[in-house]
Amino acid sequence: MLIARRHPDFSIAGDAKLATAVQLAAGWLLIVAGLAHAARRPGAAGALLVAAGFGWFAIEAANPEVGSPLVFTAGLLFGASAPALIVHAALAYSGGRLASRVEIAVVVAGYVVCIAVAGILTAALNDPAAHGCLNCPRNLAHLGGSVGSSDAVARDALWLVGAWSVAAVAVLAWRALRTSLALRRLAAAALAPAAAYVALVGVANAHGISRGFQSNDPTDRRLWAGQALALVALAIGVSWERVRSARMRAELAELVVELDAAPAGRGVREALASALDEPGLTLAYRSLSATGWIDADGRPASLSGAVTELAGIAAVGHRPAALQDAELVRDIARAAGPALEHERLQAELKAQLLPGSAVGGHTAMILR
Repeated sequence: MLIARRHPDFSIAGDAKLATAVQLAAGWLLIVAGLAHAARRPGAAGALLVAAGFGWFAIEAANPEVGSPLVFTAGLLFGASAPALIVHAALAYSGGRLASRVEIAVVVAGYVVCIAVAGILTAALNDPAAHGCLNCPRNLAHLGGSVGSSDAVARDALWLVGAWSVAAVAVLAWRALRTSLALRRLAAAALAPAAAYVALVGVANAHGISRGFQSNDPTDRRLWAGQALALVALAIGVSWERVRSARMRAELAELVVELDAAPAGRGVREALASALDEPGLTLAYRSLSATGWIDADGRPASLSGAVTELAGIAAVGHRPAALQDAELVRDIARAAGPALEHERLQAELKAQLLPGSAVGGHTAMILR
């Protein structure tokens, strides 16, 4: 980035301090968000976000003034990698994995187009000196080929990335639409900025087709700034779940107070729903005398949505992805454990007194 600032004529961001700041923020926020996500949750999304952050910076590594042939070559090879990584990361984050063959096909196509074609193949045919860049470091990936074939592949790569970006935006939008309404609020934090970023990538590639390569004219720089802002929004959106989990933990102390103040056998579901910001939360208890779950009144219960067990005593039904933080679940179980156990015993007693229960029938005969 220092090379880019010293030689703005070759930099995508140019010499504008604000543009440079946004460009740096986009890359580093992606890296930090990815590391934080990987530390909290298994899966590929965190690592993909970190890789996308470095991929975002890679395009500036192809600056002719960079000096190092190795860094220059890395820029040529991976300067177009970020879009494929971002699409994969957004889909993996919002659902935990790729959910359909169409998503898998689009992600694989993204790696082929953005890395294999726009990166590796284009770099293998690109001789900077033959294109008039006498100050460029040597391209270590150059394998030969004519200037004409190099230009043709570079232009084809722009077409392919542009076409792929249309498909990628469609898949991201479809994932958001087919996601349940409850989960959409969480998934949109990653899917919407990722779709905006990829759409701008497609426009930038389409803009470069007429000249055969991406450059840094005023239009390119505006598109690049838009991409940077979209990536900042993506990093913030991914980090919001961590902020939400921290807020939930802060409310666990209030949860304990509420449960202590609640009448015996009452208010546990309401207190949990308030602490977790889950108004539709359902609560059931594991029966001690039968198989299955019972509600607070002792009746057989079923749970809707995603289900999370709390210390083997109870289970809650909630929005998908609302309780993916295992540490948060343990904190909730610790805080609410005594109240949950007490209410389960109350519910078990009520279940035994219900008509049709063996114990309930016996009690009724005694009363008669």
